[in-house]
Formats: sequence, C-alpha cells, structure tokens
Amino acid sequence: MRIETLAHAGEAAEADFTGKSVLVMDVFRATSCIVTGLACGCAGFLPVLTLEEARGVADGEWLLAGERKGKRPDGFHLGNSPLDYLASDELLGKRIVLTTTNGTRAIHYALGNAHTVLIGAFLNAAAAARALFMPERDVCLVCSGTRDRFSLEDGLCAGLVAEELLRLAGGNLVLCDLTQAMLASWRQARDNLQPVLAGSANGKRLARMGLFRDVEFCGTLNRYSLVPVWQNGLLLPLANAEPLQSSQNSLF
Repeated sequence: MRIETLAHAGEAAEADFTGKSVLVMDVFRATSCIVTGLACGCAGFLPVLTLEEARGVADGEWLLAGERKGKRPDGFHLGNSPLDYLASDELLGKRIVLTTTNGTRAIHYALGNAHTVLIGAFLNAAAAARALFMPERDVCLVCSGTRDRFSLEDGLCAGLVAEELLRLAGGNLVLCDLTQAMLASWRQARDNLQPVLAGSANGKRLARMGLFRDVEFCGTLNRYSLVPVWQNGLLLPLANAEPLQSSQNSLF
C-alpha cells in the first residue's frame, strides 16, 4: 500500500487516480462543512463548480451552500462555515448543493477515475483513515489548497491521516516524499495545533473576516466518526452508502 499526497487542487486536475482510494481535504472549510452537515442530518451533498450550476440544480428539496472569496453568495441558504450547519434547524433530510473556491474543485477532479472518493478533515481524521485502509489498494491524499497553492492546514491533516494509516498497517506502508514531509510536520505541530492553525495564512485570513471560531472548530480532532463517500451521485455518510467496491464516480 502506497500513500501519495497532492499539494493542491491543481495537481489533482492532472493526476491519475485509477484504482486508488482518494481522500479529499479542505479543512478551511469545505470538507469540514460536509462532515458536519452530514453529522447534523443532511441527506447528502452535491459538489458543483460554479454558482450557476448550483442555482440550476437547486429547488425546494435542495439547499444552496458555499462561498466566493470566503463569503456566502446572494440567495444561498448556507455559507461555508461548519457552524452554519450546527446553528440551523432546517437540515434534517435535506440535500445540499455545495460550491466553493477550492474544495469542490478538488472533489470534482477526484471523481474522474478513482475507485473510491472519501471526504476528510481534522473533524473525522481517524474514521477517514479506517475507511481508507485497504492493504491491497493505494491511497491518494488530496490537499485542496488555496487557488492552486499549498495550504498548511490541509497538509497537516494529510500528515495526521498518514500517521493513522501507518498505525493501522503496523508501519508497513510506502510513503511518497510529500507524505513523509507532511507526517513530520504533523508530528511537530500536533501538541500545539490550534496556535499553528491560527498562524497559518488561511487561519489569519479567516480571523480578519471575523471567522476565528471556524478556525477553532475546524481544528477539533475526531469530533465525528462519520466519513462522507461519493456514491450514486452524492456525498453520503459511509454507513448509508452501498459497499465501496461498487462505488460509482460519475458526477451526474
């Protein structure tokens, strides 16, 4: 089993995921929203690339969620804060159309030919590693990054997932160079994670926007045991999905 890590969504656009299990991470904040939303009772998430696509899909049974430049678009029910999902009482059984600057783009690229596409964040890292762990199948950890540049929070999350996979495998894994670097970075940062995240470029940006509570929440480790998986045209809780070997990766 080999673990490869990609630094940002732009790398995912050119990657060959054939036969691999892929975990997409956008800690600040798309994948944290997906995990939290499903944990709060949403029926599923449909990631799309543009505002126009999102508005075209939405009807009375769908809620619109997402951001542009970190802010909720006009007419959207939810922004890109996981705290929006915790605060809402309208989510139970609702399907969400989600569009964001980075995370939904990374998910879209992964859906082309991967065997399995899962969603990860600090909030569900241990559960995500358990879901990924199939010794006969290689893994790719996709950091969404920010506008095709590396983001520290995604890299540290990849390092945490790699550490969990190593533990599950008894150390018998092959790690690419970037995975090794992220594992080392995670081990250096884990005892001081919240200040490290607050000092990251995106942590500072969110704080300037008055969203520091998002930084704190998204840095919470293993709050949820739920793992979103792409099946039947939606991101669903793994417990509600069909067996992974029958994964269907077409967007529509």
